[in-house]
Amino acid sequence: LQRVIDLVRGSDVLYIEASFLFKDASHAGERKHLTAVDAGKIASLAKVKKMRLIHLSPRYEGKEDLVLREAAHAAGRECRVERGWKG
Repeated sequence: LQRVIDLVRGSDVLYIEASFLFKDASHAGERKHLTAVDAGKIASLAKVKKMRLIHLSPRYEGKEDLVLREAAHAAGRECRVERGWKG
């Protein structure tokens, strides 16, 4: 992850996948995807100005607020889902 953090450090906007919630981290790992917590930590460590979540799993359809809250908590900042970038 350090290479990703270095690449996006100080970006104005970070578009980052948040495919799964932390409770589904083992599934995320098997699928080689990030969790909302991973996305939030990357955004925080890279000190990006804004974070936009993309590529959410269809299993969270209608529950995007759960993913947003988890990512925002890990990042220590507000974020939003970029419409049209799910799944």
